[in-house]
Amino acid sequence: MAQSKQPVRALDKYADAFVATRLPQWLKQASPGQINKLRDCYTAHRNSHEPLDKALRSLPTPQAYALKVFTPLLSKSAATLGFDKMQWLDVRRRLDVPVGIADPPMSSDTCEPRRC
Repeated sequence: MAQSKQPVRALDKYADAFVATRLPQWLKQASPGQINKLRDCYTAHRNSHEPLDKALRSLPTPQAYALKVFTPLLSKSAATLGFDKMQWLDVRRRLDVPVGIADPPMSSDTCEPRRC
């Protein structure tokens, strides 16, 4: 069955132009056979993910797993509060090295391994 050509909408032309400006040179120069091979390889790639996706569906989300594993480790007051009400506090020390201070010069005696 022959497909009827539909009129090209203005937005389609802009979308095609947008995509064409971002194609890598090797893809712009690819023959129809090479493009079909690329499609076949991509289809095989996607099909190879189906068993993995099926296996991963039965696993809990990272959040659900963390709740299950870490909730028993909380204190009673923290457990009643719940993880969703807690905030992560990231404490980092800042080390400022004053200008003008450098590493001491190396000498032959400081390079030797320490003998105990």
